[in-house]
Amino acid sequence: MSKKWEYITEIIEAPSVGMTVTELNSRGNVGWELVSVREYNKTSDDTDADQSTGRLITEYIFKRKISK
Repeated sequence: MSKKWEYITEIIEAPSVGMTVTELNSRGNVGWELVSVREYNKTSDDTDADQSTGRLITEYIFKRKISK
């Protein structure tokens, strides 16, 4: 039997400090599981940049089982 999952991505841009514990817990309380966090910099033309340039982006990926 295969499991079916639904995924969502939350993108947070600087100057934010990312998601708070309360925000993360609120997603967990409705069945979402955090599966990935990635921080990277983007330039004004939306290409990946090195650590010293661009704006900081934090990407959170969540999953939850699909109800039948």
